[in-house]
Amino acid sequence: RQDWASFFGQYAAALGGRAPTRPLWALRLLATLLEAISRLTGRPPLASHDALAYILSRGWYPMEKAERVLGFVPPISAEEGMARTVAWLTRPPSAGR
Repeated sequence: RQDWASFFGQYAAALGGRAPTRPLWALRLLATLLEAISRLTGRPPLASHDALAYILSRGWYPMEKAERVLGFVPPISAEEGMARTVAWLTRPPSAGR
């Protein structure tokens, strides 16, 4: 069981840092500005209120139903998946990314 804050915190820590935090009012203001620019340019916004709500959500996604209904069992753990992701992200560019 893991929420987004925990996930991004682990991800940042694995890469040698910490997940950045900003005041919520500043993030909402930024989303408002980016959505306004998007309407003017016709291009998708770099961030939106919907994206912000998603990242701030406290939802979690249990695997029990996928296992019970579909018979799906992940071949690796979340921890192993994170370790593999970090190894891939931190390898030298010449290693064929």
